[in-house]
Amino acid sequence: MITFRTHGIVSVSEIVSQSRLTCAASRSLAAEARRRIGRVLRHLTPGFGISGAAGPSLREIVRMRLASGDLFRVDGNVWAAQGDGRQTCAICSDPIGKGEVEYEAVSEDQEPAFAHIACFKLWREESYASHRRQ
Repeated sequence: MITFRTHGIVSVSEIVSQSRLTCAASRSLAAEARRRIGRVLRHLTPGFGISGAAGPSLREIVRMRLASGDLFRVDGNVWAAQGDGRQTCAICSDPIGKGEVEYEAVSEDQEPAFAHIACFKLWREESYASHRRQ
């Protein structure tokens, strides 16, 4: 929630700080909405994400999200670790389970995104392809 003082002068740094907090909250809400949409699509369309099945493939979804700006391009600078079960994949919206390898990429805004190995592979491939197309 944005609040401004009614008396006195509001500094630019306060406005910038409040704007950053609001943007971060908006990004978080958008990410949650994308996760929920993905879950609903997978529930309603059992073949969702399988090439040749009804609806777009996971690769096509990654390509569309990169083109729209919903997903940032990865440049190869990532960290990989054993999952702890707390992260959700930014690509397929499924949880990254304990014992699975999770890849962490960080956007220019320093927002982390996590992905399964197979999902990250698609993300990386489509990131490189979209860079070449430009």
